[in-house]
Amino acid sequence: MNRQAFIFKNNLAAPFLVLYMIILLLMVFGVSFTSAIALLLFFYQVIVLVYSMGNIVPVRSLIGTFFCFQLLIGPLIAYNGGDEYLIDAYKMKVDELTYFSVLLPATLAFLIGLNIKSKYAEGELLNIEAIKELKLFKPNIAHYLIIIGFVSHFLENLASADLRFIVYVIGLLRYVGVFIAVIANKKYPFIEAGLVYGYLLFVSMQTGMFHDLLTWSVFLFSVIMLRYKLSNLLKTIILAGFLIAATFIQFIKQDYRQTLYEGSEAGVDVVTDVYTNATLERGSMFSKVNLYENAVRINQGYIVSNVMNNIPANVPFSEGESMKQIFLSSLFPRFIYPDKLNAGDREFFMHYTGMKIAEGTSMGISSVGDAYANFGKTGSWIFMFFYGLLFNLGLRLLYKKSAVTPLILLFTPVIFIYPIRPDCELQTILGHFFKATLLMIIIFQLFKAKLSFDLPSISKKVRSSQE
Repeated sequence: MNRQAFIFKNNLAAPFLVLYMIILLLMVFGVSFTSAIALLLFFYQVIVLVYSMGNIVPVRSLIGTFFCFQLLIGPLIAYNGGDEYLIDAYKMKVDELTYFSVLLPATLAFLIGLNIKSKYAEGELLNIEAIKELKLFKPNIAHYLIIIGFVSHFLENLASADLRFIVYVIGLLRYVGVFIAVIANKKYPFIEAGLVYGYLLFVSMQTGMFHDLLTWSVFLFSVIMLRYKLSNLLKTIILAGFLIAATFIQFIKQDYRQTLYEGSEAGVDVVTDVYTNATLERGSMFSKVNLYENAVRINQGYIVSNVMNNIPANVPFSEGESMKQIFLSSLFPRFIYPDKLNAGDREFFMHYTGMKIAEGTSMGISSVGDAYANFGKTGSWIFMFFYGLLFNLGLRLLYKKSAVTPLILLFTPVIFIYPIRPDCELQTILGHFFKATLLMIIIFQLFKAKLSFDLPSISKKVRSSQE
């Protein structure tokens, strides 16, 4: 069963309902044609995500949804009134038609590459019963992963620069431990989830950085949907609640970080005070002004628009030179490739965007920004197709292995925790993808006897134990 058949089998009317909504928006509210197409792509991805949850580990759907959200919906809001509420530095630097003439085909190319020949029935469907059986005969595997993950996480800062990434990725296995506990535990795994996600919430509160909390919560929610089947209506309601929570965080986070910087102790009382003061000063977080400001802050497109405004007017197209540097930086450590880019390389960013950013600030121009800077308009479309295809092939490799090792699908969030983020710089995304994929394959080879099993054999053992 391919992706399209899967979606249409679940709800034949859904894609057409979205198209109908877009036509109404176009007619009633005067939304431009390019904005309407952007909305169509985004809403379709949301529908795919909703119907995927509860059936598969929806990595593809999350990649597509986040990409459309930050690179299409953010700019759409900016072009339709949002820019009025921002300072000049954060406004779009090219007109709507110019921007979307690059981004809409690039997004389509990326989504086609990401989804072409992807078939749920060939592996994306998680074998929950097999994992439950694995847990039955190896009951501590989830706890082992949580313990290993926490130990590695606390050792991360002690590791050398060359080993830090490996230690970091192993630290992420604590989330996989929670996922396994959710899928395989007969009772509600409150202890495992509370320990791992409680610590994540604590760290987020202490640092004022909430992106990891939101991202890993989305993955946890998707795994919960696999175990506890919910209706599409309830899934939509929960996703709406998640958006409200994200809006709340977006509303207070700048003030909250400033409060921490000034010496206040992190805590719920500080969050409450910050929210109260922000409401008194700026009004409700659901007011038109605040909704516009919060929505446009997710706009990664303003950076891409700076790239388009700066190249080739002030800086020539790189013609593959910087892309070569990006790929080499993602593949090799600095002792092999001395010209390796730093994460969020400041000079690299300022050169291609023409923007000035402060010392210590790190920002990325995104995959499509790098594609345009190197290959121009048409070349960026071609690059984005192969960029999506790269992730597609990686997922298909993992799904193929899941026929023998179903557990491997619960490790995919570790590999794709950066690829689902379009706001990251390309060398970080690719570096994490290549290295984490290799590391997961090595882990599964080293512990093949522990993590893999013969399904007919273990099923026979289960039946024997029940007699």
